[in-house]
Amino acid sequence: MYNIISCVSFFLMLILSKILEKTRKSDLILRIISIVLFVYKTIYYIVENAQGNISIPVEISSISYFMMFIILTFKIKKLFGVGAFFGIMAGLGYFAFYTLLGFTVASEFTIKQILVGCFSHGYLLVSGLYLYKNNKFENKEQLYIWITIFAMLCWSLVFYDIEMRGITFIYYIIKPEFLFVFSNMIFNVLLLMLYYGLIITAFYFVVKLFFKINKKYALKL
Repeated sequence: MYNIISCVSFFLMLILSKILEKTRKSDLILRIISIVLFVYKTIYYIVENAQGNISIPVEISSISYFMMFIILTFKIKKLFGVGAFFGIMAGLGYFAFYTLLGFTVASEFTIKQILVGCFSHGYLLVSGLYLYKNNKFENKEQLYIWITIFAMLCWSLVFYDIEMRGITFIYYIIKPEFLFVFSNMIFNVLLLMLYYGLIITAFYFVVKLFFKINKKYALKL
């Protein structure tokens, strides 16, 4: 059930993205949605913490909601590349996971929570695609993405254990305790180094590909 909802939502977001390309007020529409989502998320965290449920945005996507709001609302052009990258990555990552593996967490979420998640991540995806297709990014902006991901990981590392939540995606980056499979710690350390090496390498090539494809779109601008 959740797989179908996620898959359908993904294609609806792609259709919405295409519609926005032909809409003159697309920029205004996205800014209004970003404000609405910002208010909703802010109220959500305030209420959760007021009720004693310690809740802090530590996931990359959770942080991206607030970051995208700032970038779109104040039109920070130097960070358009950052917004586009994390918006697209967060959206694609969410829909890919819940479309293929949504059944593994079906008992942990209600349909309402899944729908809210699809809308929220769909907003990130659509906003990211909008920024990506309508702006030319310079290679030097890659540094901003690296700085942003480093800041996100540091933030998550500080606050992750404070939150009352289960294992999330960010856990596999900042707390890869599942890699400690050997009794000899030196082997675990070596495995950890290999793991992070692969993650950094993969991230490096994704960023490079992101900017390479953008150049093709930039020629049409």
